[in-house]
Amino acid sequence: MSDTGIPVCHSPCRFGTLARTMNKYWSFRHEELRLTARINLHSIGFVLILISQPCTSSELPLGLGGSISWTSDYVFRGVSQSQNLPAIQAEVHVQPVEHWVVGAWASTLHLLPSTHSTEINPYVGHQWTINQDWNLNITGTHYQYLNDPRSVSYNYDELSLSTQWADTIFARVAWSPNTNLYQYSGYRYYENQQTLTIEGGYHAPLPWKLDAQIGAGLYLPLELHQGRYAYGSAGITRQFGSIQLELNYFWVQSKEHRIFNQWNAGTPWVVAVQWQF
Repeated sequence: MSDTGIPVCHSPCRFGTLARTMNKYWSFRHEELRLTARINLHSIGFVLILISQPCTSSELPLGLGGSISWTSDYVFRGVSQSQNLPAIQAEVHVQPVEHWVVGAWASTLHLLPSTHSTEINPYVGHQWTINQDWNLNITGTHYQYLNDPRSVSYNYDELSLSTQWADTIFARVAWSPNTNLYQYSGYRYYENQQTLTIEGGYHAPLPWKLDAQIGAGLYLPLELHQGRYAYGSAGITRQFGSIQLELNYFWVQSKEHRIFNQWNAGTPWVVAVQWQF
């Protein structure tokens, strides 16, 4: 879920999930720690945690690269986007000029029981390399939900700033100016609300070519004094050439805290497999 530019790939190589989040690219939605179980993921999401990793996209025209993934549950910021069912996800990106990346990420969804939808997230990002170990990324992402069965539009935009140090510590702050929030318990609708997401994670190599990651996040509606909640994840990954396997554990606060996000909590244990190109 993340990539870090030099000498690793310049594209969003989604990592696991602060599984969607720690949330897919430099520090893009991938790095989003999406604390997402995608594989941002997104992630993030959790995912989440996006840690940069080697890839071969620079060998393709315009830095073309991407991935195709299967996950046993699509978890975004601690909450299942697939009714605790499996999801297929894909991402493609190009690097038209140095330090810039443009791409899109997509996933199948089950936003309500017995429904089928698609999430598409086009994004553009820029990366600054501070030194050999430290980089800074800014990313703009649009979240679009196609064939959404819900009565309220949940499409929104997000601007995120993320940083990664020595492929070990990751932090991300994401701000949205136009998120629609619906309180199901009181049937209250708040349009074009500002929200803030703060995420952080830690990555470390393990024996037997395994990698471990742990992350946590906080979701904050800025104009309301309710709906704030915390989430987190921990997991291990194993790379087999262009194939990556992940096992993640997700945690999120109860529905009493996340009153604007009343869907099922993500499955505690999520398995994902991803092919990268």
